[in-house]
Amino acid sequence: MKPSDRNSAPSDEVTVEDAVFRRLVQQTTDAVVIAANDGTILFANQSVEDVFGYAPGELEGRQLSAIIPERLRQRHQAAFARHVRTGERTIPWNAIELLGRCADGTEVPLSVSFHESTEADSQRFIGVMRDISDRKRIEHRLDEKTDHLTKCSTRVRLPSQFDRRTVKFSRRTNAQAS
Repeated sequence: MKPSDRNSAPSDEVTVEDAVFRRLVQQTTDAVVIAANDGTILFANQSVEDVFGYAPGELEGRQLSAIIPERLRQRHQAAFARHVRTGERTIPWNAIELLGRCADGTEVPLSVSFHESTEADSQRFIGVMRDISDRKRIEHRLDEKTDHLTKCSTRVRLPSQFDRRTVKFSRRTNAQAS
């Protein structure tokens, strides 16, 4: 369909597009949450269960604070309310690393992208959240190995006099061999 045909498209075609969009959002492995401007979760896809341990229906109708660690809730609610009121963003909205709170109270590291949509005078916020626990574990192990190698390399350092003598001896040996 050409873009100019979209305005004259029958209403059932929009429903097909909506169905395709809904299926795509439901099948993604990232958790997707849509919230109203008062922080009420209006929609949660099936992946919220894998990421947070909540069935989608358990989150819908609850506040976003349900998936935010207790110690971060007040700051989140203040920033969210300020954004709704002023449009001011206090953090980047693309692939920011934040902590989420699971149904069992544990915390999960997330990569989160936020989007905003206004339709029919109704402001909506979309959060796309990816569990980055595995990546964080790998980064932690890599940091530990790097620290270990750094400590080992400082123990192996030789006195500077020894280094110079070795270089001089090496040069003499190479010159005699020629």
